Amino acid sequence: ASRNLQREAAIRGVDPQRLVFAPRLPESAAHLARLQLADLFLDTFPYTAHATASDVFWAGVPLLTCRGESYAARVSASLLATIGCPELITSDLAQYETRALRL
Repeated sequence: ASRNLQREAAIRGVDPQRLVFAPRLPESAAHLARLQLADLFLDTFPYTAHATASDVFWAGVPLLTCRGESYAARVSASLLATIGCPELITSDLAQYETRALRL
């Protein structure tokens, strides 16, 4: 999987060395501490982060999402609305990309 992601990053003009693949950590505190190293969490689409989004919020990292139509595609948007961060919710992939580049 990591090789495929690196290849796709290169195709899109992103240096594959910028991608960080980290091993699973057994304890929650270390996991949250590692998350704090991120500048921005780019949510997946159409199946959004769910429990991972909560970890990201606990770590204090902003999460950018694109709200979809199904339940699975709306979880992160619902969480962001609940914590008062509607500016991190986009409605389509073009807006998602533009906002990600701006952030």
